[in-house]
Amino acid sequence: MAINAVTIDQNGGVSVASFREIREQLAADYRAIFDSEGESIDLDPSTPDGMLVDLFAFAYTAVAEHLQVVVQGMNPATASGIFLDYLASITVGGRNEGETDEELRDRIQIGRASCRERVSEAV
Repeated sequence: MAINAVTIDQNGGVSVASFREIREQLAADYRAIFDSEGESIDLDPSTPDGMLVDLFAFAYTAVAEHLQVVVQGMNPATASGIFLDYLASITVGGRNEGETDEELRDRIQIGRASCRERVSEAV
């Protein structure tokens, strides 16, 4: 009984399931646990059980979306704002005054390429 709210691919991309998909997974698991002897639990959002499933689905969705933001913030191609500033601080010494995210992203990419060239020359 796993809730597959987040999928991370081999390239570091993150996909987040929709609220509806997460709710459906939770509802199926809820039924598997609490349905007994052929009695069906009503998980309509207007029922207490349905409201509980919705509450958990909203929580899973929020956590999954936050995780997506964090993972994207570690990739220079998708990072922005404070995440990009952090990457710049450990790769090219920080953001220059007035530098846009796009300009900084380009500078980080150039710095990474230059570093790779120096490493391959040393080997």
